[in-house]
Amino acid sequence: MTYAVADAFGNPVTTGAFSSVVATFTAVSGGGLWDLANLPTAVVYSAANGALAADYYQSGNYGTIGLVSGTITGSYTAPGASSATSFSVSGSTGNLFTSNFDTTSGTPQVSNTSPAAGKSINVWLAGLQVGLPVTLYVQQLNPTSFTYSGTFSGGAQKVLVYANSTGFALASFAVDTVAGDYTSFVANEAAPTNANAAATLGNGTASAIVTTQAGVAAKFILKVYFDNAMTKAVKSSAVNGTNLYVNVAISDAFGNIVTVPPGQQIQVNLASTAGLLSVTYAYISGGFYDTNHSLGSIQWTLPSTIGTAVTLTASGVLNGVAASATVTVTTVSNLPLIGITSPTPLNNVIYSNTGSVVFMGTANVSAGYVSTVTINAIGYQVDGGSWQTAVIAPGNKIIFSVLAVMSDGLHTIAFNATDSNANTAVSSTYTVLVDSVGPTVTITTADGSTLTAGTALTATIVDPQGNLNASSVVVMANGTALTAAH
Repeated sequence: MTYAVADAFGNPVTTGAFSSVVATFTAVSGGGLWDLANLPTAVVYSAANGALAADYYQSGNYGTIGLVSGTITGSYTAPGASSATSFSVSGSTGNLFTSNFDTTSGTPQVSNTSPAAGKSINVWLAGLQVGLPVTLYVQQLNPTSFTYSGTFSGGAQKVLVYANSTGFALASFAVDTVAGDYTSFVANEAAPTNANAAATLGNGTASAIVTTQAGVAAKFILKVYFDNAMTKAVKSSAVNGTNLYVNVAISDAFGNIVTVPPGQQIQVNLASTAGLLSVTYAYISGGFYDTNHSLGSIQWTLPSTIGTAVTLTASGVLNGVAASATVTVTTVSNLPLIGITSPTPLNNVIYSNTGSVVFMGTANVSAGYVSTVTINAIGYQVDGGSWQTAVIAPGNKIIFSVLAVMSDGLHTIAFNATDSNANTAVSSTYTVLVDSVGPTVTITTADGSTLTAGTALTATIVDPQGNLNASSVVVMANGTALTAAH
């Protein structure tokens, strides 16, 4: 530090002569001390200006505010003056703020790099100044594959903490619950300056990677498949009498698969409300996580009835707690579903004014089959004749179009759909009336007749197919439609 006696305008006095000077400088606050060898709170000099020989020391706790005050007394003889005058002046440094002594942000430490799902770990920086603000951040290390969802207390992925009395800035962190998800942490320390009170050191080096592991066994996962390879899962329906395949796995409370420890085994009890199981209990041995790998396939034959909801239950004890899982499968017919969406019948009759009638419809395989089963053929039959084949692109669910050619008059048409398992379903029979010729109108009142009030004008209307819509008849007089009152 340096000091000087100044005039009333703050200009250091450098001319004239000083004598009997006593300059006293005191550390007023902030735990300040002079010269660590002697630790005084004040120092005294005999010069009116100069540099303080003693070093000033302030508390290293971040955010400490110190202040040094000074008082100088003595006599001063101005240039050309014949005598000296006494003076006494004082001043201070203003607030001295203890900032961050570090030059880069530290590397966070973690209490566990392989925590179980549902657990919390501690994240911290050590060796900091007491009270130093530090922001800890979660890093998204593989955002294209997953979003790491662990959080600090309060549910955020960053947290502001302060170094405690032992120099630790510590936060509790709840890890992601998905096994295999991983993250690391970085820290950013506050480092205010005269120019920027909000300055920081920026993010430091990342911590060790923390990877979530599966927790303890807590749940059974029960799944049913169409195939022994267990690649085609049953959703909710299967064809009556089908032979399905059952697999029971073990997971933690969050659904992460858990492997049975070596030397242990878990018994799984199986029960079905209908149908037949190949076994009613199974074991998952140490080193395995499901019945399929530990025991082999378990078969479940559904009942032959249609529309039966069958429930399968797997139960047992996991870590001393009873656990169970259920799956319900409804038996359905093996036949495809087929229906006509256009044209729409009116009073159970489809009307057409042309002999070329286009039918639109949908067909899909039974809900009890896997999606690889397809509709391979659509057929149609007019008036009970031979079945004709429509052109389609096979698919699990298709939209088809059929152009049927019919003569004027009343006809019937039916459709069928055949899947890749050779199951054929036949639609309802539709009645079609083709009427391509309009009705004829003949006025029977003699031409040139004189009509008076109350005299009827008569006419006959003939429709070849007998399907006249009476509401469509309109009588015009001199280009004006007459109402029923006429």
